[in-house]
Amino acid sequence: MKKLLMIICISTLLSSCSNFYKAITNGQPTTASLDDLKKQQKYFILRDNTIGYEMLNVNFSADGKNIECDLASLPDEHMTHMWKGEDERLKYEKSYAGYVLNEVHIYARGDSNMAPGHYILPLQNVLKTEVLQKDVVMTKKNHTRAVLLGVGGTAVLLVGVAAIIVSAGWDWGIH
Repeated sequence: MKKLLMIICISTLLSSCSNFYKAITNGQPTTASLDDLKKQQKYFILRDNTIGYEMLNVNFSADGKNIECDLASLPDEHMTHMWKGEDERLKYEKSYAGYVLNEVHIYARGDSNMAPGHYILPLQNVLKTEVLQKDVVMTKKNHTRAVLLGVGGTAVLLVGVAAIIVSAGWDWGIH
């Protein structure tokens, strides 16, 4: 019985509700698509293979061929998506939703000039963009599974306790 109780407790803890996001890949951006994201007050992150920077004061050149910005160190709250592997589940803590679900990751070719300070990024050097969004389907499935496991675990626990009480022959004084 102790083993059963332990299994129920562990499975309930492991099946706790998680929140998931997805990265929508937009490929090669245009100034119009990036300007639309800027108007939505998205948080821009510039990345290459080794590092990521916060992009501040994002503007576009008059000819639409460059992104001008100020690069700064990336704060910890914006690190959730930074080093996720391709096969890794895209989960985030609920307290980080305002950060994660507002990010746009711009992947660019490596550039030795990419460092904190003013930076000009030619659009032709952008490999792809990812806009992070809540994965409603995956999150709902996970929450449903957690509720079902919680209710099922509780029911099994109650049946087990009742079986112990009955097998012990307790007299409830009900006649």
